[in-house]
Amino acid sequence: MKDFWKKISEFATNQARKKSLNLALIVPLVIFVFTILLWEHYVSSDLIYNRVIISNVIILLGTLFALSVGILIWSLERNYQYARSTRTFFDNIIKSTVAPMLVIDLNTNIRTVNQGALKLLEYKETELAGQPIEIILSAEGPLKAGTPELFNKGFLAPVECNFKTKEGKQIPVLFSASVIKDAFENRHRIVCVAQDISERKVLEQQLFRARQLEFVGRLASGVAHDFNNLLSGMAGLSEFLLMEIDRDSPLRKDAEQINQLAVSGSNLTRQLLAFSRRKMTRPEVVDLNEVILRLSNVIRKILGESIELVTIPDQELDRIYVDPGQFEQVLLNLITNARDAMRDGGKLFIQTANASGSENADLKSLKAKAESYVMLLVQDTGHGMPEEVKKRIFDPFFTTKEEGKGVGLGLATAYEIIQAAEGHFIVESKVNEGTTFKIYFPKTENVESKSEESGEQYRASSGKERILLVEDEPLVKSVAARALRLHGYEVIEMSNGSEALHWVKENPNVVPDLLLTDIVMPQIGGKDLAKKLLETHPGMKILFTSGYITEAQNLDKENLPRAAFIQKPFTPTSLSQKVRDVLDVKL
Repeated sequence: MKDFWKKISEFATNQARKKSLNLALIVPLVIFVFTILLWEHYVSSDLIYNRVIISNVIILLGTLFALSVGILIWSLERNYQYARSTRTFFDNIIKSTVAPMLVIDLNTNIRTVNQGALKLLEYKETELAGQPIEIILSAEGPLKAGTPELFNKGFLAPVECNFKTKEGKQIPVLFSASVIKDAFENRHRIVCVAQDISERKVLEQQLFRARQLEFVGRLASGVAHDFNNLLSGMAGLSEFLLMEIDRDSPLRKDAEQINQLAVSGSNLTRQLLAFSRRKMTRPEVVDLNEVILRLSNVIRKILGESIELVTIPDQELDRIYVDPGQFEQVLLNLITNARDAMRDGGKLFIQTANASGSENADLKSLKAKAESYVMLLVQDTGHGMPEEVKKRIFDPFFTTKEEGKGVGLGLATAYEIIQAAEGHFIVESKVNEGTTFKIYFPKTENVESKSEESGEQYRASSGKERILLVEDEPLVKSVAARALRLHGYEVIEMSNGSEALHWVKENPNVVPDLLLTDIVMPQIGGKDLAKKLLETHPGMKILFTSGYITEAQNLDKENLPRAAFIQKPFTPTSLSQKVRDVLDVKL
């Protein structure tokens, strides 16, 4: 009810203000006309009495005229001050509003700009006042396209467009406008309101990327099982061939190429799974300097003789917590891209350094959460990248390489690995000026590191234990059984869980030392089989294998505390070594 009377009061005040101005204009005019008429009557009258009366009336009217003129001047001044204070009031509202706002005239020249807009556009107020709005908004932007709607409806519905800052940077905004009448200048103005949607655009991009990840993840996990079975067969058979073929035989090169194809296929599968974040990770405390030193020979082979390698390690480098295998994958991807960018030779710089989250310019711009980071810098002197390519380098399946020389997953995979490790990826590149990749990993407080010795050490992988092998894929089962028998193990082969349970029931006195089983099989799966066998053979070791990465990740949720896992595809050597490791674990 109070709001109702308040509105009535405001309406009455506005009407009174308008009527008082009208009366102030009309009254002097009426008095003036009436005085002229009386004066004519006074001149034409011969009676002294009438002249006296008329003269007194004229004097009175003159007084009233002077008074009404004073009232008119007062009313005009009052309305002028009201219009001026109203204009000032609304100007102050616009200028104090956090959202960027501009007031332009019908010729689209800027008249007023608030602090929100100045901060966003990085201009001073004097630099924008009187300038055409095209200085910050494209001439083909929403004002031109939406002019009919703006003047027909009095407003322009919110539309996305870009503001251009003083430095030429494009900022995405949600732009709207309304036509209002300026009572002070008695003309129309256009009030423009913008909302910075940069963060929203980043979130939209992240959502789009997450959907890409989901799609690729489903694709990868769906294909990985069958593909990894094929690769296990290829890798196993090619390794058997290499064992039988003499080093001088012309067939050895063919066998080596087959084996390399299996390795390449395995790497591609790992890239797909890592990109979709469905690959199992084994993070540990890592010293980047040690990893770079260990890979230095591999890096030099990748670069070739025409590219000079320069390493700049920080001798007091902090440790990070990351999967070392995945980090090696990231580093080698960057090295390979740098090599491809320096066809005519050049220099490659690899630098490590500690960085403060509150002092480092890159980390401050990224609003990094951790206090301390470890930076890896990979810089080449190659041909660089144009801006349009730079924006897309982390997109899955995007590549600038020739057909058949790249699938566009290297940097996309690297990006996802860094994100999963809560790190940050920065790219700086200009055409003909080279490219710089900076990766920031959060520092870990744990100082224990699994330092790997340079060179490979031989570990015994042979044995005489009895192994129950359960695998529904004939080729994989054949390769696994042959590999284990070559290393001295007794192998009992079964094609599914039902067969294995039946065999164990029929041979109660033959106790397997280890169950090697695929997880996903028809009838009875590997996990159910293991649980049933452990009921009657509690001392039996369990080793699972699968091409389905999600099945391996779910093992932690099962009541199988002593179970180990080996990912397909595996080689005969890696399988026999894993079997030996599991058998050597003391219960």
